[in-house]
Amino acid sequence: EWSFQHGSNVGLRDSAAPKSTGSIFTPLRAGRGTIGVLGVADKTGHNPFSSAERTVLAAFADQAAVAIDRLHLLREAERAEVLARTDELRSALMLTVSHDLRTPLASIMASVTSLLEPGMEWDEETRHEFLQAIYDEALRLDKLVGNLLQMSRIEAGALRPEKEWYSIGEVIEAVLQRLDARLETRPLIRRIESDLPLVLLDFTEIDQVITNLLENVLKYTPVGTPISIDARRAGDKIEVSVSDKGDGVSAEHLLNLFSKFYRVEGQKQIKGMGLGLAISRGLIEAHGGRIWAQNLTDGGLKVTFTLPVASGSSHTIPAGSVTAVKT
Repeated sequence: EWSFQHGSNVGLRDSAAPKSTGSIFTPLRAGRGTIGVLGVADKTGHNPFSSAERTVLAAFADQAAVAIDRLHLLREAERAEVLARTDELRSALMLTVSHDLRTPLASIMASVTSLLEPGMEWDEETRHEFLQAIYDEALRLDKLVGNLLQMSRIEAGALRPEKEWYSIGEVIEAVLQRLDARLETRPLIRRIESDLPLVLLDFTEIDQVITNLLENVLKYTPVGTPISIDARRAGDKIEVSVSDKGDGVSAEHLLNLFSKFYRVEGQKQIKGMGLGLAISRGLIEAHGGRIWAQNLTDGGLKVTFTLPVASGSSHTIPAGSVTAVKT
């Protein structure tokens, strides 16, 4: 304590002994002042430290102080970077809330106001259109809020997949059936490799991942753009990919596709919060897999995710590769 407060060396004496006990304390000095004390104790023979030894200790203390101060500065820089990213995310969230949440609310309010307008008698078809608009926008709001809540659970580490044995082909078919009406304008190719083992997965969560990937293609590629969905065995993993023949994504955006609230320049007019791929990454990682995107050499974007196959699993789907083409 004395060495720290006064910024100078001090030796320790045993009150019962007339000589030094072979201990010395040297302050660690940095640009912002004394940041600690280096203590060296129990020197052989308990002899006092010589002048040369004190010089060596002072040099060592200076080097230690520099290293500790550099580590402190790095931590401060990391903290500043985290705060900056937090501010960016907060700004993105506020922008999203102000636009993507208020837009459906405004539509709902407009429809309700029209239905409640005094003296107006709407015919049955018009009333149905107003009610349908209210229903559609309410569904959109529910999905937006649900995505925000799910993202918060992923970040809090509170995601606990409820896994059972399923065929990945079964999950893919469930998604395709649900999206059938929206996929009618797209040539669709699905290839499911033969003898794929069953996988331990949360059906609802993997369904959501595949849905997100297909909905992204529907959002960001023109009507008529072909879509391919493939499932195959890759070593100790099942690999599922969704690819299109659109314009792809520039290299500068490719690595950020799975970041929260990230929207590619020029596509921000498309509805959405930029959470679909971020949520997909969280769900896949919670299953012990990984997900990535790549541009195809002949044009288009391919997003692939993997799911681990349980060691020694003998669960398989019936043999016979499934290849279906919808035009």
